[in-house]
Amino acid sequence: MIKPAIICIRIASIIYFLIAVLLVVFGFFLKEDLLIFILYSVFILPMVFWCEITILGLKKTKYWAWVSSIIMFAIFIPSLFIIMGIIGIKTMLSEPVRNQFFGIKEQQSNMSNSIFINTDYKHVKKEEQSIEEYIESNAALKRYLDSSKEGKK
Repeated sequence: MIKPAIICIRIASIIYFLIAVLLVVFGFFLKEDLLIFILYSVFILPMVFWCEITILGLKKTKYWAWVSSIIMFAIFIPSLFIIMGIIGIKTMLSEPVRNQFFGIKEQQSNMSNSIFINTDYKHVKKEEQSIEEYIESNAALKRYLDSSKEGKK
C-alpha cells in the first residue's frame, strides 16, 4: 500500500545524493569556488538522511514517519519533484494507509457490523416441551445448572 510512496522517497534520496556528489566534483574543477560547492553539498546531505530515516520508519509503520513523509511530499510539490510529491501525498492520504498508520483495522466484510442471527430454531422451546425436557436437550445449560447446584452445597 505504501510502496509507491517509499519508491518516490527513495528516488528523491538518490537524486539528492547525486546532486551533493556532483556539486563536490564540480567544485574540484572550479578550484576557486570549492568551499561554496562543499557547503551546498553539506546542506543537501541532511535531506538524504531524512529520506532514508523516513523510509525505515514507514517500513515499520511508525506514526512519526507518516507525518514526516507528508511534510516531505508537501515540500516536493512546489519543486522539481512535483510528480513524486503528488504520488506520495495521494498514497499517504489514502484510506488504507491512514488506517494502517492510525491503527484502525479494516473491516473484513459488511457482515462484521451486523448482528448475528441464529437461524437454528432447535434451541427454541416448543409449546409441548416442558422445561425439564428443554434442559435435558441442552447439554451446556444442564452442565451450568449442575455446576451451580454443586457450588451451593
